[in-house]
Amino acid sequence: MSERSGAFPSADDAEAEEQALMFVRLWAEDVIRQTGRVEEIRERVRAYHRMHGDEPGIDSYSLEESFREQWAAEHTLLWAAYQLERWRKRLDRERGDTERTYDAELLRARNVLEHLDSADFHDGKAVAPPWSPPVEPKQRKPQDPYRSLRKLGGLYIGTSDDGSFCGIASSELSTRALRIVESVEADLADEVVEHLIELGRGR
Repeated sequence: MSERSGAFPSADDAEAEEQALMFVRLWAEDVIRQTGRVEEIRERVRAYHRMHGDEPGIDSYSLEESFREQWAAEHTLLWAAYQLERWRKRLDRERGDTERTYDAELLRARNVLEHLDSADFHDGKAVAPPWSPPVEPKQRKPQDPYRSLRKLGGLYIGTSDDGSFCGIASSELSTRALRIVESVEADLADEVVEHLIELGRGR
């Protein structure tokens, strides 16, 4: 750990660190909760597909509705995981520690979803539209806003059977959240750590 300049941290520095720690806890809890919610929705969707055509009320409309619910829940989980990483970096910065790099897969998935509303769509997939840098001179070379989607090879607009979304397993996001919590465990009260562990067990 590198030391801050000055003999003592300022009141603002201390508050910023405290708030960053609070947001680490907030988003870690949400990742764990959202993982449980995603798994519950996935199980229900699987049951709907098994019962489709055999049970009254389980029709195409029900399947479409459950797909929308699952997609939104998966997206929310991934966003929460990304927020957790951002606040972990902020906490590193406030402490003068070397900032950890973002998980490459999570960052790519986040970028794909951020620009999904301007993607092209072909055969049930979101694909990167053609792009070339603008001609006007700029201070720094502009980056392809669809580079993550292009690198992913497009995103199938559907749900997977392998427990993943944008190529990332939700169980892995929960595991990462717990690892981040463990990395700041000494800063949290014992009951907070126990609460987070119980949240993970209760999924």
